Amino acid sequence: MKRSRLGRLERAALAGDPEAQFRLGVCYQNGDGVKQDFRAAFRWFVRAAQRGQANALLNAGIYSLDGVGTSLNLKRAVNWFREAVRKGNAGAKYSLARCHYLGLGVRRDPKLASRLLKEAAEAGDRTARFWYGRCLIVGDGFRKDPPRGFQWAMKAARQGQVAAMTGVGYSYEYGIGVRKDLSAAFRWYLRAARKGDVDAQGYVGDMYRDGAGTRRSYREALHWLRKSARQGDSYSQLCLGIMYWNGEGVRHNPRMAVKWYSLAADAGEEQAMYNLFRCCADGVEL
Repeated sequence: MKRSRLGRLERAALAGDPEAQFRLGVCYQNGDGVKQDFRAAFRWFVRAAQRGQANALLNAGIYSLDGVGTSLNLKRAVNWFREAVRKGNAGAKYSLARCHYLGLGVRRDPKLASRLLKEAAEAGDRTARFWYGRCLIVGDGFRKDPPRGFQWAMKAARQGQVAAMTGVGYSYEYGIGVRKDLSAAFRWYLRAARKGDVDAQGYVGDMYRDGAGTRRSYREALHWLRKSARQGDSYSQLCLGIMYWNGEGVRHNPRMAVKWYSLAADAGEEQAMYNLFRCCADGVEL
């Protein structure tokens, strides 16, 4: 944000404009035109919330729930969320549903959580749509209905919800609530992977390696599996170990294979443990 525009925003915020106060809080949250400062962001969200700005009420609740920019205070978070719900904020309904489901700052109430989640999804909140869809797919809090759950997850994915993109890809890959379609699975995984989803990056790498839903490319497989593995995904670490052991797209390298097998084994991947045992049997030094 340009300095002149930021100055106008600051003056409006100091004059008591709740919309300006909320937007200034977002600037401090994102480091847009100012140094990122979560405490300052929280203070501006609170000032806007006290004047009834619905998104500020939601953000003040999220900061209080997570202990970001302020001390952790679950009951205060719930109160902010409730006030935002009264203002018709769909995101606050989702956050309040999460609190009731997990018992955060309130008595655990799965039935109320389910009702709030459904209302938030119907009101258009993309994260609520993803979780509502997931609950329908697995039958958590609602009658199990995978096809309907898939439809809600797809709505969230089309709104740009990254976890929903991965979920839609998974449904297409395994035929959950929709006809199995590996090409569609790959396309949705790739969308999520490009937005940084670690699981999706691993799935994309695995599909490139197998040539499932796309042409086989060890080069692309290595690219995406490394991205995911370096962020701690154990299955991607296992796959990299296999590729180095088999010489798939890289020169056969037992030491690199052992490195990735070890990381995957430490995370509990049983196949990686077995592969390490085989390496030992073949005389590779661990």
